[in-house]
Order: sequence, then C-alpha cells, then structure tokens
Amino acid sequence: VTQPRKVAAVSLAQRVAAERGCPSPGSKGSAVGYMVRSDRRVDLRSCRIIYMTIGILLRMLVQPKSYTEQTDDDGTKVPPLSINTISHLIIDEVHERDVNTDFTLTLLKGMIGAKVTQDSAPRLVLMSATASSDLFLNYFTTNHDSPIAIEVPGKNFPVKTQWLSDCEKVSGQTMMARGNESMVLEGDNNSSSTNGVDLSPRAIDKIDNQFIRSLLVKIIEQQQSEGMLQETSNVEYRATGAILIFLPGLGEIESLSRCLGDKETIVGDCSLCKIMKLHSSISKSEQGRAFQPALEGTVKIVLATNIAETSVTIPDISHVIDTCRVKETRYNSSTRIKELVTVWTSRASLKQRAGRAGRVSEGVCWRLCSEDFAEQHLLPQTAPEIVRTPLDELVLQICLLYEQRRDEFYKFSKATDDDDRGCIFAMGAKPIKFLSMTPTPPQEHSLVQACKHLLEVDALKVVDYGEAIEHQLGWLYRLTPLGYHLSRLPMDAKVGKLLVVGCILGCLDNALTIAAALSCTKSCFLSKGGYGRQIDIECIEARDALIENGFGGRDWLGGTVKGDIIAVIAVYRAWRKERKDKRERFSRRHALDNLSLREIDTLRNQFMDLMIDAGLVYKPESSEESDSVEMYDCNLASEDALLTSSCLVAGLYPNICTLMRPRKGGGPKGGQLLTNESDACRPSSNSFQRKRVKQASETGKDAYAVYHAKHRTIGTVTPGMQKRPPETFLSEVNFVSKFALLLFGGKLDLVKNAIIVDGWLKFKVSDDGEKGSRGDVDNAILILSIRELLDNIILEHVVETFSSLEEKSKMIARHKSIIDVVRKLLADEG
Repeated sequence: VTQPRKVAAVSLAQRVAAERGCPSPGSKGSAVGYMVRSDRRVDLRSCRIIYMTIGILLRMLVQPKSYTEQTDDDGTKVPPLSINTISHLIIDEVHERDVNTDFTLTLLKGMIGAKVTQDSAPRLVLMSATASSDLFLNYFTTNHDSPIAIEVPGKNFPVKTQWLSDCEKVSGQTMMARGNESMVLEGDNNSSSTNGVDLSPRAIDKIDNQFIRSLLVKIIEQQQSEGMLQETSNVEYRATGAILIFLPGLGEIESLSRCLGDKETIVGDCSLCKIMKLHSSISKSEQGRAFQPALEGTVKIVLATNIAETSVTIPDISHVIDTCRVKETRYNSSTRIKELVTVWTSRASLKQRAGRAGRVSEGVCWRLCSEDFAEQHLLPQTAPEIVRTPLDELVLQICLLYEQRRDEFYKFSKATDDDDRGCIFAMGAKPIKFLSMTPTPPQEHSLVQACKHLLEVDALKVVDYGEAIEHQLGWLYRLTPLGYHLSRLPMDAKVGKLLVVGCILGCLDNALTIAAALSCTKSCFLSKGGYGRQIDIECIEARDALIENGFGGRDWLGGTVKGDIIAVIAVYRAWRKERKDKRERFSRRHALDNLSLREIDTLRNQFMDLMIDAGLVYKPESSEESDSVEMYDCNLASEDALLTSSCLVAGLYPNICTLMRPRKGGGPKGGQLLTNESDACRPSSNSFQRKRVKQASETGKDAYAVYHAKHRTIGTVTPGMQKRPPETFLSEVNFVSKFALLLFGGKLDLVKNAIIVDGWLKFKVSDDGEKGSRGDVDNAILILSIRELLDNIILEHVVETFSSLEEKSKMIARHKSIIDVVRKLLADEG
C-alpha cells in the first residue's frame, strides 16, 4: 500500500498493526511493516502488508536488485521483496498526482499491457476520495483489459459548511483583504497554463491571523456554554471537540502560533488551549502529540499543512478552519527558476479538508473564502506535479530502465543462441516520448530542457538524432558511465556528480556533508525570529565566529573560501565533535537547528552506503580494514577548502553567476549577482553572502560564484496596497576561483589568448609578459590540457568502478600528480 508522505505510511502501519493485534511494524512475527526514506521496518518472513511511500515503490520498479534476498541473524535465507512477489498493489491518494505517482502509473501500465510481464504483474487498485475515475479508467483501458470503478459510500458524519460571510457573522469581525480574496489577477491562470493544464491562482496577501483567532474564541466559548469543557470524574480524555486549522506552510503555522499565544484572549490560556503543530519537518515526537486526544476540560488546536488533508486521520476533530491555501512548487524550465508559492487550493481539496471534521461526530468546516469565489476561480483538481517541476531525475530513471532491459534482452539472446535478436533492440531510450505517455504529459519544452541539462553535466549522450535533428522527440539517449552511477543515486544529478568528483579529489567527507545539506529539507542555520523563536544575538555571534574560525575560514590552512555550503561543513564538524547528549545544547548556543544537523548526519551515512553500493568507494570487509587504502585516498584532501569548492563547481555547474560591482564615481552602491540568463539576482535572505554582495565595492577579489537554486518571489502587496515587484534570489551562494570554473565547469573554447566557458564566461590568460605574446597562448593551451586530463580522470574513475583494490590504488597514484597541479593553481590565485 503506497502513501504520498512518510508520516502517513508510518502512522497507518502502526494503526493497522494495532487493530490487527499483531506486533508493531517490523517486529519479529509482525504481519505489518513499512518502508520509507531512512527507515525500513519489515520482517520479510512474516510480513503480509507493507506500507511505503510512492518513491520507494518507484525505486523497486526501476532498480529491482536494490531489494534482494536477505540473510537473517541466524543465517536463514529470507525471501526477497520485489514487484514479482507482490500480489496486490494499492496506490492510495492517487488524486495528489505527484511526479513519482505518475511515473509509477506509466510503468505499471506497461507491465500490465506487456505479454512478458502480464502474468507476474500484481493486481492494481487505485484509491481516492476525490479523484476523477474517468481519467484513470481511460488511461488503463486496453484492447484486452478494461478496469472497473467501484464507489464505496462514505461513512462520515454530516459536516456543515460555513463560508466567509458566515465566519464573519460568528466572529463579529471582517477579514482583511475581503474584497477579492487576495487573488493574483495578472493572467496567472493563463500565463501559468502548462500544456493545456491550468495551474491554481496565486494568493498574494498574508493570512489574517487575528481573524482566525477571533473565530477560535467564539468556537471555544460555544463549547464552554454547552458544557463540553466541564471535567467529569469518569472520563480522562475528550472524544470530540478538537479544532484543525489548514495553513499553507511552516512559516504560516509559526506565525499563527505566535498570534494565538497572546494572553489577551481565551486562546492564549495554556491550561485551556493546547496548540499542536503538524508539518513534515517537525520532529516525530511533536507530530505524535497531534494524534493524542485532548484531556478532559481542554481544547486541542492543531495547526497543519495539507499533510493532514489525506491519509493521516486525527479522530477527535470536529471543527476545521480552512484558509483554502496551499504551498505549490512551480518551475520554469527555460530559466531553471524554481518557486514555492502560495496558491488557492482546488475544490477537491476543500472537500477532503471538510471531511476531517466528520470522523467521530457531526462537525463544522469554516472556509475563509466565499462560495462564489470557490466556484468561479478554484480549480476542480490540483494540477499534476509533473507539469510544474524539474524532470531531470525522471529522465535518468527512464534511461536506466532502458539499460537494464537492454542487458536482459542480450542475456536472453545469448542464453537461447539467438544472435539475430540483438540487432532489433533499440539503440537508445526515448525519455521525451516515454514521458509523453504519462496520464497528464508535461510540456515537450520542459522535457527537452531536462535532457539538455543532463547533457551539460555529462550524464547523457545522444546516440541517434533520428530523421530530423530539430525534432528532439525522436532522439535516442544513453547513459554515460557517470550518468549510470548518478541514476542509481536517489538524489539530484548535480548532487550525485558532486559526490563522484569529491571522491576523486580526495575530499569525499566534505562532499558527503555538502550533498546531505543540499538534500536536507531545512537549513541548519536558524534565522532571526524564524520558525516562531527569538534568537539571542550572542548565539548568532557565536555561530559567525564558528564559521569564521572553522573549515575554509579566515586563517584556514587549506585555503579561505566564502560560501554558505562551506559554512555548513564548518558548523557540522564542530557539532559532530560534541558528545551526543550535548549536541542540542551546542545547537541552541550557536543558533543552529539540531534536527537539521541530525538529518545531515543521517543522510551522510545513507549517501556513503550508496557510494559503496555503486562501487565508487571500497567497502572494508572487516573492521580491521576500516582505514583501507581507498578510504584514505578518498579523504587525502579532507582539510582542503579550495579543492572542496571545486567539487561545488563540478556538481552545481551551470549554476554560475558573476558579481556585478558598483560603477566607479558614483551611482548605486552595492553589487548584484548576474546569471548566464542575464538575471540580476541577490543571495537569499538567510545567505551569509548577502551582506558581502550588498556591501561590494568597486574593486575586489570576489568575482564568480556557484549557487544551488534560483527562486523568484511573487509580487506582494504592502499594507498600503502598493504592489512590490517580484525579485529573484539565489540560494546557497559560494564564491569560487576562476580556475575552478575553467577546470570543472562547462565546455572550453580558445580564442586567441582568452578561454571562453560555454560561450559566455571569458577569461584572459596572461604570463605577466607582453600582452598577446606567445606565452599567453601557451598558458591557455596548458589550462586546456589540464582540463582534458581531469575529464579523463573522472571517466577512468567511473569506468573502473569495480576493479580490484590494487588496480584502484595504482589508478589513484597516477591521478595524484595531476590533482596536485590543480591544487597549486587554486592556491596561487588565492
């Protein structure tokens, strides 16, 4: 049984195990288990029901060998878990239509329709309370198979819907921005239409926390007047009366939490009102509190995102306050700008949210928008994620699937002595064509841009351009050796390449920290007043001192590097040195998020295991080999900040920007960052480089930087109803050497005595002699030669993945002299 979120898979497994009267999930003899990222609890000998996230199922389909036969502690062989051993597959909450769900449905349709896999394919059940069954019925209907739709009547209690005008009458107040329900009217639905699929209209004004508080006061006073809060001697917990408030994101949850904590109203009475938070980034223990019933005489108020909309059930909810908003990812494939914006949710989601109030008794849903607005402007269903997110990882998975099926085809041909069969197998994969067969295909332009990006990072190669080179729909792609390994690493292709290059340059440990930080759900740096807490200025100063004196800091022997990610390495090292029982206190004193640092620590271990499984790092066969030759060589330069910054260039390219300094002789002060798309940007608000860029003078050493992602804010409206224009920000900005760009960046072209990177970054090379002399050209050719050697080193390291330890040691010794030259170039520039 799949679930869209980790918390849903875990909580459902625990609930089903309890209701069946069997041991907890994963315990010996338990018939129930769950598999989520970083947590797998399944006893394969006895398990009959497994709850998992859709991403885990997708990896099982694409990489079946990842879930092979296991050996128990006593040496007993445990049956393997694979798609072939699953009899029934239930895809729950299919209406959410995330990327992994659509990709999985496309693969399953192929399995069910193919004669080879038709008999072994599991029975497929798609479940949803709000999805349009016609879409999926039409999608899975074939010449020899026709699915059926079964409608199961709901068992909810009646839920009364109160629209905005009713809410205002009850609360006695008028909600802020009452006129147009804070809708963006600048052609948002039309300009954001993707491949015929309309996107939800954006919501621009802030949520009126005071209005929600006044509504809560009336609801609680009503419960008091009806005697619902009177304590009785024979009942310890309340069965109903809890209030669930749907908010777009964690920032809004914390903002409302602060507002409700005000002692001026009855809601601020901690002895009466218990405020809980439910969000994916909140700790498991705090999430668990939301599911516990309220004590007699108290009111439980749960502040949640759409995580509480489906799958997760809080049984004692009888009131839902719905802000009718949700956070949604938007992506522009041309500019590679990713936005997390607040939008008005769909009418299907409104129905789901209202249903939360009728689980155990009659309930009320308070909607903070008018009925006319919902009918006229809200979409019937949420737009599928596949039409509004990056598709790079999906393209890699499709190409990996081709390679695996190609290998199986040739093995079958060889086993049957049928040599002629090999010639009819396709030369390569057609990821663009494959993804055009999904239930709701993304724009062809987005698919082309994803393939283009993977070509830039050398993960793909084109093996056949088809009949017309301009029509990329028919292009055939294959994975490069690097792309093969990147496709097996469940992370962004850039982050995977960063790990591979870190391994080669001898700074794997730092690369693991970087990869974990870029994959982490939340920054490890706390911002002033962020997430509902006030941070002491002394804690911020202590953190700044930690960064300044740590890895890559002012006097670091391995070189000074100014970067947000380099700062993460510095604080993680200091945090890791602390004893486990003192790390939380250390984090508080240095304005750090202890949970995020723990997540980085967990992800580092996972990524290390993946590197070992991929053959990129030698796995010691015994504890005595823990300091093996290769592990030592992978971290020879672990204290080198300059080489570590080169890993960032290799992984994050082409996310490069240049620092535009202010003009001499007047004009606006401060600088901006200019990307290769000519976007003038600023570092994000929590970037340590923000002040450096803002205060940039007319001259200085800093000139180039890499960044992880580009985000564009929506235009907001100030209290005076003035429109603030959108701005573009760069996250995780790190200043780097020009030699790092030349040696680890894009394609190089030599034009006279200048080297041009990807046709836009121009570097003049000089030997300090006469301008334009032969020495300039010689130096340029020398840099090009070093670059060619580095490219060959990366290729050789990847190709020789599964060579013997002795052969790898010889290879690493050959590479060392070239890496030493690179290190000297980086140091000389500094």
